[in-house]
Amino acid sequence: MSEFARHYNYNKDTEGWYAEDEILLDFYKYAKTCPNEMIRDWYALNHNINNILTAMIARKNGWNVSDFIKGDNELTEMIRTNNTKDFDLATEYDYVPELMKIVDCEDPVEKEKKIDAFKWLWLDEQTFFNVFSIEAVFAYICKMSLLNRWEKLDVEQGQATFRQIIEDLRGEAKVPEEFTTYMPKA
Repeated sequence: MSEFARHYNYNKDTEGWYAEDEILLDFYKYAKTCPNEMIRDWYALNHNINNILTAMIARKNGWNVSDFIKGDNELTEMIRTNNTKDFDLATEYDYVPELMKIVDCEDPVEKEKKIDAFKWLWLDEQTFFNVFSIEAVFAYICKMSLLNRWEKLDVEQGQATFRQIIEDLRGEAKVPEEFTTYMPKA
């Protein structure tokens, strides 16, 4: 934050410089230094998704893709230098074909829902075998953040989704039988 604040006055009047983009990029850079691999991967995924979708929108509108890509990593370099339909990303990133399908969706609300569903499934895959881990707690917080965003947009649907998650959690939270022998009967 302090680095962003130092550079803000210098950059604020520069054409093509957006404070929101820079602070988000700084956040991603910082988040990707987290010691927890799953948390690092989550923020790297979000950064990559933003860049891929931005590149596709820029290309679709005839804009210079490089002007809109943020960050310096393998993915951003591939986007800046490759002119193939998927920027040749599908060979390196297994989730790119799914994102390419999402990009083709014309309805912006449906597109956002598909992106969030994609992220939700990614979180599920990361925590499938780690139900009682810090990664599962982090995934839960991320999912609640996704739900909170949609609840603000569509209260009725958000509440129904939240109720379904609670029911799913109740169904999944089973006490192993070997522990029930030590629990007092109610």
